[in-house]
Amino acid sequence: MDVIDKITLHYRENFDALAKKAGRILKDHALGEDCVQETVEACIKYQHTFSPDKGDFDRWFNKIYWRTVNKYKSFSRGLSLADDLEALELDPAISEVYIDESELSDNYKTILNYIYVRGYTPKELEKLLGSNSVAVIYKAVHLFKKEVKRKYDIRGRL
Repeated sequence: MDVIDKITLHYRENFDALAKKAGRILKDHALGEDCVQETVEACIKYQHTFSPDKGDFDRWFNKIYWRTVNKYKSFSRGLSLADDLEALELDPAISEVYIDESELSDNYKTILNYIYVRGYTPKELEKLLGSNSVAVIYKAVHLFKKEVKRKYDIRGRL
């Protein structure tokens, strides 16, 4: 059985339990389901990192799962680009400029404006945009921070 088969089998057998556990932690069942989906995507993307010689499949899968849960958990606490930009010695007062100059899609720019300029929390924005939007919100923020780091040659974590 190859790694993709193991991931598929693990997903089928454990989806409900994993989604329920993540949903309890994140206080949102739909977000828990998104978290499991993203975990499976990451497992497929990084399947080359699994080696039966080096460890147990469940342990490898769970490590990716808990990283994803923690990423969602920290994301749902709220975001502050102003704090991030100040820490990088960039001016948070012009966050709109950073967003406007971004190479991201207009959809992502809209999300970023709601969060950083208008002060919406990810939860408020999710309600505004509808279900299944948390993953899109997270991706927009992640790509934007990555772009800011690259453009302004910033080292370290943003």
